[in-house]
Amino acid sequence: MAWPRASWSIARCVRPKATATGTCSCRRTSIARQESRRQVSARATPARSRPRPSSRCPREGTTTSPTSGATGTYTAAECCCSRTGSCAVVISWSRRSSAGAVDPTTSWNAWTKSAELREFCYDHPWVSDTGRNKTVVTAISKISDRPVAKEACLVVIYGLELGKKFNLNRPQIIIGRSSKADIQIDQEAVSRNHCKIINTGNAIMLRDMGSTNGTYVNDEMIDEYVLRDGDFIKVGRCIFKFLSGNNIENAYHEEIYRLTTVDGLTQVFNRRYFVETLEREIGRALRYRRDLSLIMFDIDRFKGVNDSFGHLAGDHVLKHLASVIKTRIRREDVLARYGGEEFAIVLPEIDLYNAMQFAEKVRKLVEAAEFKFEDAIIPVTVSIGVASLRGEIEDALEFVKQADTHLFAAKEGGRNRVMG
Repeated sequence: MAWPRASWSIARCVRPKATATGTCSCRRTSIARQESRRQVSARATPARSRPRPSSRCPREGTTTSPTSGATGTYTAAECCCSRTGSCAVVISWSRRSSAGAVDPTTSWNAWTKSAELREFCYDHPWVSDTGRNKTVVTAISKISDRPVAKEACLVVIYGLELGKKFNLNRPQIIIGRSSKADIQIDQEAVSRNHCKIINTGNAIMLRDMGSTNGTYVNDEMIDEYVLRDGDFIKVGRCIFKFLSGNNIENAYHEEIYRLTTVDGLTQVFNRRYFVETLEREIGRALRYRRDLSLIMFDIDRFKGVNDSFGHLAGDHVLKHLASVIKTRIRREDVLARYGGEEFAIVLPEIDLYNAMQFAEKVRKLVEAAEFKFEDAIIPVTVSIGVASLRGEIEDALEFVKQADTHLFAAKEGGRNRVMG
C-alpha cells in the first residue's frame, strides 16, 4: 500500500496534570505497517524536531484504555513526550471511500463521554491532501481538571464587611490579619498570614499557610483545595463565598440580594425576613381566622460555650443547631436567626397545643444531637417559649414579646424546657 506524502506536526507538550498518563499494553500490528509509518515519518520530519517517544508506549495497537477506569477499546496507543512525561491518545484509521469505511469519530466521542472525559485539543501529524488516510491526536483531561472560568471573586457573606467583593485576578492573594495581606481580616482568630489563593490559570486553589485555627471549606478543614463555584470559605469568623463563571457580576448581585434575607453564618432566614414574614402571616391569619403560632428559643448558657471552647466553637454550634432543626420543619414554616443565639420558628395554621408538641420535639432533637468541634464534644440544650395568635395581638413585635415572655419563664424554670 502506497502511503501519500504527509506533513508532520508535533503534538503539543503539556503539563502532566493537564493530560491523562499511564502505561499501556497492546498487541502489535503487522510489522510491515509499522515499518511503512516509520518511513513516512522519517521523510516528513526532521530528526531534531521530534520528541523521543517513551518505550512504554507502543505507537499503535488495540488495547483497553489506560487513561481512565472506563471500559472500552480503541485503536491506538499513547504517544508520550519524553520531556514532560505527558501522553496524548493517538487514534488511527484508514478511510478508503466515503461509503465503504466506518468513521470511528462517533464511537470515540461516545466513549470519552462515558469515561467523563473531554477532548482537549486536536493535532494532525498525518494530513493527506486527499483526506484518504488520517490520524487524529487528541490530548484529553478530566472534567475536574479543566480550567475554571476566567472571572472569579470572593464575596463576604458573614463578617464586618458584609457584601464586599474581592476579585481574584492575580496569581497569588494572601488572606490574613497582617496589614500587608491582600485581604485583611482584623480578628484574633485569624493568623497574620492565614492562607493564600493561587490562580494557576487552569484552576484557583486555596492553601492554608500553617494558620493557628485552620482554614475551612464547606465546614471541612483543608490544607489545599481546588475551589469550585459556590464553595464557602471560613477564615477565623469571616465567611466568604467563592463565585466563578462567565458572568460573575450577575452572580454577585444575586448573592447580595440573598444576603438581605439569609443569615450568612447559619444559612437560615435573618431577622429582617422573619419580621416581614410574621407581619404578613398575622394579617393573613386575622383575615381568614386561621391559627398561627410562634416559637422562640435560644441556647442555654451559650456564653459559657464561647468562654470555654472559643468563639469559633460557638459559631459551629449555631450553624449546626440551625442545620439540625431545618431538616425537621415543614415547607411553609419559617426558621430564622432572631439575633445572637436566639432563633424563631413561624408556624402557620398550627394551634397552641400542636405548637407545644412540636416545640418539645425540637428540644429533644437538640438535646440528642452531637455538637463536636475539632476534638471537643459540646453539650447543647435549648429553652423554648411558645405563643399562639390571639385577639389582643395585632403586630409582629407584640407577638414576639409574648413568646419571649414564655422563653424567659422556661429559663427561670431551670432551662432545657418548653413553656407556653
